[in-house]
Amino acid sequence: MRNKNLLTSKLYLFFTLIGMFILCTGNQFSRLPKQEKIKSVIVEKAGFDILTFGLVTCDNFENSFKGQIETIELNKEQLKIFKSIYENLKLAEIQEELDVRAKIFISKCGGKIDTVCVDIFGVTVNNVNYEQSRELEEFITSLE
Repeated sequence: MRNKNLLTSKLYLFFTLIGMFILCTGNQFSRLPKQEKIKSVIVEKAGFDILTFGLVTCDNFENSFKGQIETIELNKEQLKIFKSIYENLKLAEIQEELDVRAKIFISKCGGKIDTVCVDIFGVTVNNVNYEQSRELEEFITSLE
């Protein structure tokens, strides 16, 4: 009986230490940039159905769609939906240039701004490619 209690207390200690380690490391192993609290999100979008002669890069988005961009600041309800989609993005195995149709600026409470670019085939967050997100594309399209 004594050995069973000793084993139980050692297992308890082991799993407690593992839990503390995970809590202390926070988002260090996260797929996305460190998750500071989001202060605001601004979406700039052009039509996902617009055809262009070449790829529209994230850096060239505003110049390529001058006069065709709709800018929306997300309200609290939209922000909640956006966060749930954003937090579930998955890293892409292949890093490719996107043909951007929407650009999102995420202002964090610490002053940092993350830039998300979206096309129908993928997403970039601060120039790192993530898998296609139909959910994000549909969310952006639904914004008015």
